Amino acid sequence: MAPRVRFCPSPTGLLHVGGVRTALYNWLYARRRGGTLVLRIEDTDEQRENPEAIEQIQRSLRWVGLDWDEGPGTGGESGPYIQSERRPRHHEVAEQFLAEGKAYRCYCTTEELAEERAAAQRENRAFIYSRRCLALSAEERDLQLVNAARVREEHARAAALAERARIARDVHDVLAHSLSALAVQLQGARLMLLRDGAPADTLAQIERAQHLASEGLAEARRAVTALRTAPVDLADGLRALVADTPDATVEIDGAPNGLSATAQETVLRTAQEALTNARRHAAGAPVSVRLTTRDDTTELEVRDRPGTPPPPSKGGYGLVGMAERAALAGADLSAGPVEDGWRVLLRLNRSA
Repeated sequence: MAPRVRFCPSPTGLLHVGGVRTALYNWLYARRRGGTLVLRIEDTDEQRENPEAIEQIQRSLRWVGLDWDEGPGTGGESGPYIQSERRPRHHEVAEQFLAEGKAYRCYCTTEELAEERAAAQRENRAFIYSRRCLALSAEERDLQLVNAARVREEHARAAALAERARIARDVHDVLAHSLSALAVQLQGARLMLLRDGAPADTLAQIERAQHLASEGLAEARRAVTALRTAPVDLADGLRALVADTPDATVEIDGAPNGLSATAQETVLRTAQEALTNARRHAAGAPVSVRLTTRDDTTELEVRDRPGTPPPPSKGGYGLVGMAERAALAGADLSAGPVEDGWRVLLRLNRSA
């Protein structure tokens, strides 16, 4: 029978000379015996994996004159030859072993296993897993499943917060710095115009631009703060936004439970934009914010009296920006004049 030999590098970096040596021995043996050399990529270390390394490994092997009979770029009857693509089959077999009593689930955390390994090193013995999860009862296994799910949720939340913090730094660098520089330049322009006796309407335009830059900077900082911190309770978030707006009140009717994180974020950002428009276009007018939940529907209404419509926008900000955000969350948004002022109404389903 012709032999089948394999070379299974891990794509965590450049191909090492020791790996080339192993590949060479397998290649020589396969060619000498009329066998088959299989190249299989062991991309199971997701934390250290380098996406470019798979192609680099193949280029390096070809550069030293080594080819393979089956594997990435060559094909074969025993594929797939990238290990992660076999994951569905691995799960299927694992479930089969569990059902047949040939395997058991381990609920040990990474920290617990690290402590077992450290204890073995302190005692100068080889590390062998203690199999502590083998004798767990059905009730203990169920409890471990709940705890494991909680740990995964906490890790996912921590990762999400870290990503939000990274985005916040980028937002701060791009927006806050630019707006700060713009505010300083506008102040310099205003002083020069005052010195040169510019018309009053020109000064008024510069002052309005200064105000918009300062307000934009304040909004950017609020957004950065929101990104850097954990998502807040929807009701608490609305109360905080209203607290920053003079003459604004908030009323919450019903518990807005069951809304997805995206839907809650949409409600908060819509309220923030509507309150900003009220401050900008109806300064001093009373503003009411009302969040109503009935059955499977939640409505946010922001109304100012009297109010004037905000100027049209080309997207990303203002009414168009709010409508785009609402559509992404599967919600409906309407805005326009009413009998006693201006109203923004956001309606979404509890399942959104």
